Amino acid sequence: MSRVMHLFRKYQYMLLIVFGVLLMFVFVIGDALTGLMGGPGQGGSEQADEVVLTWKRGAVSGNDLYSQRVRHNMAVEFLSEVVQETVRREGTPKGPGVFRDQFGRYNPGITVAENDETIVQKMLLAAKAESLGVRVDNEAVKAFLKQLSDGELNDNDLGVIYNKTINGRMTQQHLMDQLQHELLAQQMLMMTRAGLFVVPPREAWGFHNRMRRRVQTEMVALSVDSFKDKVTKTPTEAEIKKLYDEGKDRFPNPYSPEPGFMRRHKIAFEYVRADSGKLQEEEAAKIKDTITDEDIEKHYEENKERYRVIDLPEEEPQADPPASTPETPKEGSEQPAAQETRKEDAAPTPPAEETPATPADKPTEPAPATEAPAEPKAEENCSPQDEAAAETAEPAATPETPTPTEPTPPAAADPPAPATEVPAVATEETPQASPPATAVPEASATETPAAETPAAETPATEPADTPAPADKPEEPRYKPLDDKLRAEIRDEIAADRSRQPAQERLDKSLDEIKAAIDAYGRQIRRSDISKTAPKSTPVDYEALAAERGFTAGKIDPTDALGIEEYELGKAYEMTFTSWPPQRVSFAQMAYGQEAPPYRAARIKSAELDVEFLYWKVAEEKAFVPELKDIRDEVIDTWKRREAFVIAKAEAEKLAKQAAGDKPLGESLSSHDGLEIIQPAPFSWMSTGTTPFGGAGAPTLSQVDGVEAAGNEFMRSVFRLKQGEVGVAVDQPEKMVYVVRIAAETPSEDMLKEQFLASGVTPEMSQIAFVEIEDVWQNWYKDLEKEMNVKWK
Repeated sequence: MSRVMHLFRKYQYMLLIVFGVLLMFVFVIGDALTGLMGGPGQGGSEQADEVVLTWKRGAVSGNDLYSQRVRHNMAVEFLSEVVQETVRREGTPKGPGVFRDQFGRYNPGITVAENDETIVQKMLLAAKAESLGVRVDNEAVKAFLKQLSDGELNDNDLGVIYNKTINGRMTQQHLMDQLQHELLAQQMLMMTRAGLFVVPPREAWGFHNRMRRRVQTEMVALSVDSFKDKVTKTPTEAEIKKLYDEGKDRFPNPYSPEPGFMRRHKIAFEYVRADSGKLQEEEAAKIKDTITDEDIEKHYEENKERYRVIDLPEEEPQADPPASTPETPKEGSEQPAAQETRKEDAAPTPPAEETPATPADKPTEPAPATEAPAEPKAEENCSPQDEAAAETAEPAATPETPTPTEPTPPAAADPPAPATEVPAVATEETPQASPPATAVPEASATETPAAETPAAETPATEPADTPAPADKPEEPRYKPLDDKLRAEIRDEIAADRSRQPAQERLDKSLDEIKAAIDAYGRQIRRSDISKTAPKSTPVDYEALAAERGFTAGKIDPTDALGIEEYELGKAYEMTFTSWPPQRVSFAQMAYGQEAPPYRAARIKSAELDVEFLYWKVAEEKAFVPELKDIRDEVIDTWKRREAFVIAKAEAEKLAKQAAGDKPLGESLSSHDGLEIIQPAPFSWMSTGTTPFGGAGAPTLSQVDGVEAAGNEFMRSVFRLKQGEVGVAVDQPEKMVYVVRIAAETPSEDMLKEQFLASGVTPEMSQIAFVEIEDVWQNWYKDLEKEMNVKWK
């Protein structure tokens, strides 16, 4: 140890110089390196120090926004832990802005910022609240924390949570200051939204009409571009410059009439398209030869229920026997006697079916007197339970009804009414006069097999035997394992066994291509950094794709709107981090991430069994073109505005001429070249659907023949009454329509009845929420103007 100290003292001047140089390097160069390697606020990053926006209180840089975001996140972390600890202690978090989502999670009581725009919004809301005299001090913060914790946490508990979450990254007073800032913004937000979510009766009636009233229309469409030739004026330099300044910082929107000259971010892509279904077919063809008869028989036995023969029950012609059997007793006593020789149960059936048709009440009276008519009575007034007992006779006779009907045609030639009435009178008089037993013995003779001696036995045996086949389950029948079924099972087994190897082959192939693309991308980035790095050889991705049975392609630089015209642009992924699951489009993934060139990624196609491996090749950042470069485009935009005025005036002229009860085709017949559009009946708004079924939020209805019908178009149409003619304009103001209401449903009285019965429905509340949000957004835009906010 003494030797070390001796050496240190001996060379202390030299060591002092070395350490001094190192310290200078760290303080001067190290901070810059830290800023380059880290994010905003971690060093002297020039980009982070750039001014992001200016407002009435000064300028805000990237470092300022980063610091505010960090403080906000720590406040959210602290409040979230307060909420969780309150729930653990079986308390219920309370307070303004506190709510529970569909997953049971509580909001911490303040709006969670998702981006820099939300951080700036909080800053402006807090400043507006202060200007209105709203104050939030430490006592107000403590009261908020007590309400949020439902009185379950004291100061010591909050101190423990502070140490657990903040852990010295922010002092307690700085945390209180941040919470004051958050509560000021939250209070101002609630003040601006107070009372907006109540739907007054007048607005509710209007929303009800938007959903329920449907109109049948006739339309004449006038294209604005067709009126450009009628624009005789030319714009001045001042008008051109004014229009350019109006749209130079705005992207063009095909659904907006506002001018937009700013060029969007464009990216060029290359991709490999893999069809797993094709690979599975190839693998299945290889596997088919390896499937043995034992495999097929085993699969057949294990999945036998899949090959069960389902016999659909045949409908018995129950309506036909009653139609034919009433004619059988028309011969009197001779017909039942003839039927006895064929089947015993066929005899009681005709009286049972005939007596309810003509004299239904007469046979019921002598039923208590004699046993002979007792059986017909039981059949006449049979209940569903009695039908089951009587099924032994009638179903037995039902199949035989076509046979007894053969002798009935001669009976049909005789008068039917007297034939039916005479036996009925005879059966009534037989109990009183026993000598004329001709009618009664025949009736009793016909009923003897079913009622007298076998009456106690036949109903006991026949109901027991006859319903038995109906109650007893039939033995299941299965498809025979013939050559045809064997071929089907072979295909099924091959499909099942080929799924996994096909997927493994696809994954391996795409991973190999991805590795080659990523390696090439790393070489490019190295060569950009080091001039001495060797030049990399481009990857022949088309050959790699063809070797593996895939196809390849490329897309020239296009923006996020144009990419949707390609198959790759229609791909998407579902994220299940929230409910309902969110659909993330290819444009959101590819254009929203700052991925370097030649870094491949995979995405599922909208088409089943298709997957893409794609990578960025080149890109063009968004920029504002110079006026001299887009002068013709600006002039064309000015011309379209003037043409729109002319087209709308022409439409109003046609609307006045078409006023009346005549259809547009008749009232405007003197004008050549006008095409009459007759779309299907439509309402202002329609209920959408959710991905997993059920009703979604109301959206604008689709109108046949109108590509971009916006709210203003709908407002103009539904302002008209039946028979009236007016003018409506689509959302981008590219088409002007002459509209006539030919019919509407339902009537206004019916709409009022429906409205009084339904009241304010969830659909009305959803429409109101959208409009309220628009109102608030307009208020916030006015706030930005008041605060002189200008984004750089």
